[in-house]
Amino acid sequence: MHHDTSRFEIFCYSDVRQPDAYTHRMRGYPCVWRDIAGQSDEAVAHLIAGDKIDILVDLSGHIAEHRLLVFARKPAPVQVTWNGYPNTTGVRLEQAFAGHGVGAERLELLGRLPFQQFLAAHQRADVALDPFPYNGTTTTCQTLWMGVPLITLAGSSHVARVGVSMLSNLGLERLIARDEREYVSLAVALAQDDEELATLRAGLRERMLASPNTDGARLTRFLEAAYAKMWKDYCVGSIE
Repeated sequence: MHHDTSRFEIFCYSDVRQPDAYTHRMRGYPCVWRDIAGQSDEAVAHLIAGDKIDILVDLSGHIAEHRLLVFARKPAPVQVTWNGYPNTTGVRLEQAFAGHGVGAERLELLGRLPFQQFLAAHQRADVALDPFPYNGTTTTCQTLWMGVPLITLAGSSHVARVGVSMLSNLGLERLIARDEREYVSLAVALAQDDEELATLRAGLRERMLASPNTDGARLTRFLEAAYAKMWKDYCVGSIE
């Protein structure tokens, strides 16, 4: 965590019912830690209000067992959502692919894997296709980190431009398609270009390490500037 603790006092409200190594790691950062698992929305809202939180940040969105009803009680004057994850509905993937001429024998659907096995599975792919209109986001980043070249289709909303942001930060604008026809043609051309694939795979990890995509301190400065503006706007009555 890269927050400037001379300017920001950080409170973490953890709704984790089964703490693990990541929970332990997060608790080690300079923050006030509150375990709220099992507490009612009313009790959590009262706790947050008592902590006099200025800006309350939701990190879960509409996932299972979310705590959005806490936010509905407005325990803080400024409330924002960030890094939320809207859960997907089940899709009959094989039927959908078959409808586009891709038979089941050409599909390999992987179930949930331990994290390291999940990362290792990327080595079986030559080219990755960033989904649209909702980009992979975390999985997009992981794909690039594992050295798999990725094609994305630029959209007009935040969720449809995450791939654009990541690839632009890597200097790989040539992998960004402007429409569906170009998305297909870029993917086909890259899949058939062994030399380009080898060049991209050899340098992607180093590109990621040298890019803003992995610069947590830089991101935190921008995030803090946004928080400071939110609070200033609230104080002068620009937001309610």
